[in-house]
Amino acid sequence: MSLLRSHRPPSYPLGKSWEYHSTGNDSSNAFFYAAINAGGLGIPHLQSRIPLNRKVRLDRHLASQNPLLHWALREPSIQSFHRLALKTTVIGGEVVTSKEQAEIAWRNSLWNTYDGAGLRDTPTLPQSHNWLRHPERLRPSTFIRAIKLPAGVLPTKSRRSRGRPAIHTQLTCRCGTAVESISHILQTCPITHDSRCRRHNDVVNSIAKTLRRKGVSFLLEPHIPFASSYLKPDLIVFKGNCVYIADIAICDPHRMTATIKSKKEKYGSSEAIKATSDFLQGWNRQFTRIIQAPIVFNNRGFLHPTSFHPLSCMDISKSQICDLCFLCICGSLKTYDAYMRGCDTMST
Repeated sequence: MSLLRSHRPPSYPLGKSWEYHSTGNDSSNAFFYAAINAGGLGIPHLQSRIPLNRKVRLDRHLASQNPLLHWALREPSIQSFHRLALKTTVIGGEVVTSKEQAEIAWRNSLWNTYDGAGLRDTPTLPQSHNWLRHPERLRPSTFIRAIKLPAGVLPTKSRRSRGRPAIHTQLTCRCGTAVESISHILQTCPITHDSRCRRHNDVVNSIAKTLRRKGVSFLLEPHIPFASSYLKPDLIVFKGNCVYIADIAICDPHRMTATIKSKKEKYGSSEAIKATSDFLQGWNRQFTRIIQAPIVFNNRGFLHPTSFHPLSCMDISKSQICDLCFLCICGSLKTYDAYMRGCDTMST
């Protein structure tokens, strides 16, 4: 009786609960079953996982030299096990014969969808998805909305109009310059300019707070004279005999590598390095190397792999890097909410 009471069904209607958790009828199932590092949720797909596991077990038994085991495999009672192990498994139109092939098939199936296309060329790290592996650390509402951001299912005019006839003016953003999409809202819309600045500043201030707590010397947003203007990296960090020029950026998923390249070109040219060296000599700092350390996230909370090593060299731990990734997600959700509420004003 106590077991029955502990597993009593919930009193609220299950339909409303599922509707609250749903990612939308037009979202792909591949998002649920693709690996976490590929941008999915990593939920096991039992319909394909069980036959593949039984196939591995059957192959192991057949390779055994034990005659009793071979005799047992010929028994009629175990034929149902054989049938399931020999069942053809198809994922996304591909026939798979191993768990590794199934993982690749789910990944490709996700990347071939419109919502998951941005994940195809997006480099990532396990630290970018740590919040997804530990949902108990988040409020349920925050966790669900954080899932909807990388899934690409947050409501916008362009997404709601899928499969329906619509003219361009019906899909235009409130700023009147482009189609209302999640990428436009989080990256270029004039209405969300202030929110995007807050998202960027929150990440910079979080890194600065960590460096300050660990006693690492740094300069916050220095103005380095350069030609007729200034170089304005977010952080200059002094670590040993090295100086790290850290400029933080949050961009679209498909622009991460291009953003890394542009940051290195901007601060890594010989003229920029000389201007930085002359500027730092005025601070009486002893250093032998100036290292370009662009820190690039995308608006889904993924950190570019080349940004991991500089952060580690600055004494930023793995757990703190995980927090920075989730901070980008929270900033993107706040930017989206600001647009939907219309609380930000148009930038001039």
